[in-house]
Amino acid sequence: MDTGIKKIIDEVLSGRIIESDEIRTLYAVTLFSEEFFYIQWAGRKMSEECSGGLAEVHGQVGVNSGPCTGNCAFCSFAAANKVFVEQKVEVTEEIIRKCLTLMKNGANAIYLMSTATFSFDRFLEISKLVYRELGGSVPMIANVGDFDYEIALDLKAAGFTGVYHAMRMGEGQATRIDPKKRLGSFAAARKAGLILGNCVEPIGPEHTLDELVEKTISPGKLNRSSVVPCVE
Repeated sequence: MDTGIKKIIDEVLSGRIIESDEIRTLYAVTLFSEEFFYIQWAGRKMSEECSGGLAEVHGQVGVNSGPCTGNCAFCSFAAANKVFVEQKVEVTEEIIRKCLTLMKNGANAIYLMSTATFSFDRFLEISKLVYRELGGSVPMIANVGDFDYEIALDLKAAGFTGVYHAMRMGEGQATRIDPKKRLGSFAAARKAGLILGNCVEPIGPEHTLDELVEKTISPGKLNRSSVVPCVE
């Protein structure tokens, strides 16, 4: 095993914060190599220690489907990709039924998702009905388009514990969404007291190591107490 890589991993396990150049080194490890499996082992060890050996299962229910003008190149809902050609809003009773099924089957959190340009008023209306049926017994997370502080407060009032929102790979280039809007949503969520779930996604062969490193360290610039980062 490469002793330099092992040293990085061992020091991280001891509590040292990893540096950007070290993140790049770990991303560059050869697939299925000894170092690769050591990284996996270390990640699992850290996760088990943080969670006490327990895992969470989250479920997501779509509120609507249809062409979205956000036009994220990697998304099936992008209008330009012509996968979904008609707008459709799911029947509220069906959304509630799916959420109740997830809750009864042990989901630790339920995500309600809409496309980026779906009406917030309609989303909030549906969400309040879902929250009422769930009885507040399971956290609700919103996966929606960009929003300001007032809407963040509305989301919290509707029963949401947090939001999932990410600065995606190629934001503003592979998408028609201004990166500043994404960061503005981050700030609005934090200010309103919503937990912010963040992720490095979507990752593909077209992305460079430098891009992956930059997106990985970005959550560290935020308030760590209100950000839940992960990498897909």
